[in-house]
Amino acid sequence: MSFRIILGVAALACAAICAIASSFVTFEMADRVNERLPESQQFSLIWWYCSKYWRLLRAYKNLYPDGPLLKMFWVLAALMFACLLVCIWAVRIVAR
Repeated sequence: MSFRIILGVAALACAAICAIASSFVTFEMADRVNERLPESQQFSLIWWYCSKYWRLLRAYKNLYPDGPLLKMFWVLAALMFACLLVCIWAVRIVAR
């Protein structure tokens, strides 16, 4: 195998690991936010969609202004997208 294919597969694996880790961070944020919300306003841990993520991120930031999980979430998201860009470059999906 060529170096670029190996690099692409490694970058794809790294992106998957970052995605899984950010999911665990999201679940931890939901658990912490749910501890402080009334039962009718709590976040369910299933059926995630974009607006639900944004509501959770806003709620976490309001309840925990200095909480480390929000920064960890964004770092993992940035790493995931960076790894996906490396994967796209390495396997030449985007040709010159």
